[in-house]
Amino acid sequence: MLTSIKGRAAIVTGGSKGIGRGIARVLAAQGARVMIASREESTARTAVDELVAAGGTADSKVCDVSDWDSVQAMVEHTTNVFGGLDIL
Repeated sequence: MLTSIKGRAAIVTGGSKGIGRGIARVLAAQGARVMIASREESTARTAVDELVAAGGTADSKVCDVSDWDSVQAMVEHTTNVFGGLDIL
């Protein structure tokens, strides 16, 4: 059974480009609050600006998923900004 993702907090790794950016768009369009995780701050901010301009809720955090400390910081940032984490 499918349920709504409206209001859910989601992290999209690689969300600033390509397939990840497309996934972030779909999640935001469905009402999810989207955290863009990317190694590049400028492309992440551009993706966030696009999602917000389309009416979504989004933020970003620079993150290298091969670095455990970076991943922990990104999850902590997401839970601080969105009050939790529902989708990864």
